[in-house]
Amino acid sequence: MSVLFGRGQRADDGTYRVSGTKIFITFGEHDLAENIIHLVLARTPGAPPGTKGISVFVVPKFLVNADGSLGERNSLACLKVEHKLGIHASPTCVMEFDNAVGNLIGDEGTGMRSMFTMMNNARLSVGLEGVAVSEASYQQSLAYARDRKQGRAISAGPGPSPIVEHVDVRLMLATMKAYIERCGRCSISTPPRSIGRIRIPTPMSALRLATWSPCSPQSARDGAPISGSNSPRLVSRSTAVWFHRGDRCGSTLA
Repeated sequence: MSVLFGRGQRADDGTYRVSGTKIFITFGEHDLAENIIHLVLARTPGAPPGTKGISVFVVPKFLVNADGSLGERNSLACLKVEHKLGIHASPTCVMEFDNAVGNLIGDEGTGMRSMFTMMNNARLSVGLEGVAVSEASYQQSLAYARDRKQGRAISAGPGPSPIVEHVDVRLMLATMKAYIERCGRCSISTPPRSIGRIRIPTPMSALRLATWSPCSPQSARDGAPISGSNSPRLVSRSTAVWFHRGDRCGSTLA
């Protein structure tokens, strides 16, 4: 990041002209919204080397008029959409900015601080989302296991038993619950209302993301076999967690 060479040149009207290329941009180009706002890291003329010379700019796909309506398209384009093994519903783009109109966030040279303020918040949000989808997978699997009857559990009476009474199913449900409760207790130590007031250290936010996010695939792995092939709807909801990814935040100009 310290060697990026994207440029932001100040114009006479107070805006900046941003030039450079961004890679691996999640939803960099799509038609699901009227406008797309890009956060772009770049250097201004005379900026010191290293990360201290990085500034951050807001660059919209369409310029916004004074009355709030959308104006002409900004001079940026999607060069290509990356070919991936999965996550095809999420376009990962290579974006090119050619003297695109942008606005500086904060002061020049404070881009890294602004970016990590956003990234720390995003990391916590992605981690919490992992806990949330894990809890959804657990609740759906538990409800299905209580309702579905198959086989006879150990020490059970005659007739089929709810699968929640089978040892292996109980083990998987207990494992899901243990992961969720562990991650949930970690999230309590950083309530959402404190994010805007307390500067959360970057290693801490990254550690929380690394701790919370595995809850999702772990719960999905255990939730899918509990649901079984007799419930495609529940299976699809659980296995969909495997393909969940957080948006790539703070991508830089290459």
